[in-house]
Amino acid sequence: MNGAIFPDYAISYSDNARKTRLALAPAVRQVADDIEAQLTSDPDRFPERLNRGDDETITYRHPSPELLITFKVDRQRKVLYVHHYFAPNLRPPQIIFVSYSHKDKKRLEKLKSFLGVLEQQGLLKFWEDTQIVKGQPWERQIQEVLDAACAGLLLVSQDFLVSNFINDVELPKLLDVAQRSGKRVFWLHLSPSTVFKTHPEITKFQSILDEPTIPLEQRTTVKQKAALVAVTETLMDYAKAG
Repeated sequence: MNGAIFPDYAISYSDNARKTRLALAPAVRQVADDIEAQLTSDPDRFPERLNRGDDETITYRHPSPELLITFKVDRQRKVLYVHHYFAPNLRPPQIIFVSYSHKDKKRLEKLKSFLGVLEQQGLLKFWEDTQIVKGQPWERQIQEVLDAACAGLLLVSQDFLVSNFINDVELPKLLDVAQRSGKRVFWLHLSPSTVFKTHPEITKFQSILDEPTIPLEQRTTVKQKAALVAVTETLMDYAKAG
């Protein structure tokens, strides 16, 4: 029976590394994953791509797509400390923080089947809590994403409105960031809810749906798809204008 194969070096990310990694386009982030897997097996694996600084900092330069990864190696503790990521010739996608109830997971997946084209084109990256890195403080991760995001997107349903986590954590943080920095907040009415009567702090923001009083769920299948196409086009125009 074969045993599991573990890398020789552990990897540790600084706060700046996590932020600059998050800003990479999805395809570039996948390249970073592959590079890190090889460097944790052998930090000296690519001598022709490594530039060593006077302070023991090492910069790895990937040729295509062009990507710089700055790190240090603790050979005694067998740890790679990553400090920064940079893709010089690629404009990083803007991040939109998505807040939703886990009971609306299927509706989120339907929405992502349309919004995914914006990620493929490198215009936007949609972040939701399933992307939280295990083993790292979740509240700090959410705050870092909110600080880095260009906008928030609220997927409103009655389950969303009564979620303790959304009301106690995500929504206050998002509204605070929006007030402090002027970041945009969009909202999408998924299913019938009391939002217009009970949550004016949400409805004061721009609805991304043409007629928010008619939630997606109350529309025919054809009209739902047409609405999601319009939502995608609105966010595309927003990304290009930004």
